[in-house]
Amino acid sequence: MRAVLICYLTTVFLMKFDVLVVGGGPAGLSAALILGRCHRKVLVCDEGRQRNLRSLAIHGLLGREGKSPSDFLDEALEELSRYKSVSVRGTRVARVIPAGEEFQFVCADGARGTEPPRVCRRLFGLSYAAIAGCSSIA
Repeated sequence: MRAVLICYLTTVFLMKFDVLVVGGGPAGLSAALILGRCHRKVLVCDEGRQRNLRSLAIHGLLGREGKSPSDFLDEALEELSRYKSVSVRGTRVARVIPAGEEFQFVCADGARGTEPPRVCRRLFGLSYAAIAGCSSIA
């Protein structure tokens, strides 16, 4: 059974995260895992509408060949639950807007938060190894 953390927040309170991961596919969940291991405060937002959920098996994902997509997702969420700095919400990100020194995001369920711009700049265009380097994400 999928365990998704659901928080009820007012629109006045802004959650603060080091990284906002939009989408809970293999890439987003892997990034959240590495960042969680580095003690970064991460929010994964995913509506739960993965395109491959109707498939019988995953192919081309090392260590997961032949596994059902729903089993993969259940195991990934279980692994992420070990890291207190990683939160998963069953919603989509509706907007991301520059706001001074940060970016503000708004989710479809009304939750709002901020993330620092330095992470956004560093994540785009870098290799996975660079993202995973704990010391390079300050």
